[in-house]
Amino acid sequence: MLAVVEEPLRQIEPALARQAALVLIIDRVQDPGNVGALVRSAHALGAAAVLPTIGAGDILSPKAIRAAAGGAFHIPLARPAPAASLAGRLREHGFKLLGADPRGDLLPWEVDFSGRTAIAVGHETAGLDVALLGLTRIRIPMPGGAESLNAAAAGAILLWEACRQRLGPPSPGRGGF
Repeated sequence: MLAVVEEPLRQIEPALARQAALVLIIDRVQDPGNVGALVRSAHALGAAAVLPTIGAGDILSPKAIRAAAGGAFHIPLARPAPAASLAGRLREHGFKLLGADPRGDLLPWEVDFSGRTAIAVGHETAGLDVALLGLTRIRIPMPGGAESLNAAAAGAILLWEACRQRLGPPSPGRGGF
């Protein structure tokens, strides 16, 4: 069987122009399974676009596409760009930049995810690129004692918190998991 599909990489300007856009920066996350899982979570939790930095795993590799479970075809995916230029571009569009960091000062529920928000998830070992270190760093508590979460899990938790805050209090009959 053979299929011809349009490459999902596209312009993200319309997504960045949205009033309360939520975008995900995949900063040098290299494992294609993690990259795909992040795309899947971004799609599922309402992100407007996914922005990989140069050095991130191939967002269109077969393993990433499988892990994204179709999400790669439903959310705008940008071409990889340097972290510094992505951060500058997002700031020009009025985005607040937030990042997952095991040494961060704030917990997810202490952060306001409303308005234009970019969530950055960094390299599995090295963390966030130094060009992104000026962002607000969020620590995910781990009372079980683990040192860290994998990149896909950390990204999903922060995206979920953004989604939770944006949806407001639960109402009867609202769909979920």
